[in-house]
Amino acid sequence: MRRRRWRWLLGGVLVLLVTGCFAPQGPMFGDGSAVPEEASRVRMPVWPGPDGGWVVNSTEAGLLGQGRALVRLSGPGRRGWRLSLPAEFAVTSPQPGTAHSAFVRGHRVVLVGGREGRRGPSAIAGLDPEQGRLAWRHELVPGSRVFLYEGGFARVLVADCRPGSCRLTGLD
Repeated sequence: MRRRRWRWLLGGVLVLLVTGCFAPQGPMFGDGSAVPEEASRVRMPVWPGPDGGWVVNSTEAGLLGQGRALVRLSGPGRRGWRLSLPAEFAVTSPQPGTAHSAFVRGHRVVLVGGREGRRGPSAIAGLDPEQGRLAWRHELVPGSRVFLYEGGFARVLVADCRPGSCRLTGLD
């Protein structure tokens, strides 16, 4: 009699184990049936553009920028700030070197400005990322082009080309 009980008990445990292994799995994230829960919500200091991104987004320097707003996020060893740029230096173009754009390499930031009624860049300015202000400004002649240069004597090259010749200026 005692043996029979053990067989029934062992059989019941075996049935429970087998049915547990083949039971349907619960919903998983990304399978279309699961509803994700919000884990946290953080207020963004700069609204993203229409595509959902920022023209300036540098994690190394901690910079976010769109339109006329440029923000440095506070982090370990760096102070945060918010700068409202002059209309001439609004960072709205995703193509560096065109008017209204920015070069960001490491902690160096150069803004390429464009003035109303003028084709192409009108001026370039260097940003001091520690203080959150424009450190220098250089006026450009009409028709100039701006390029970022990674090594050598300068960081930014400005080309002023006229029929028959070009003048190249390097700024650091």
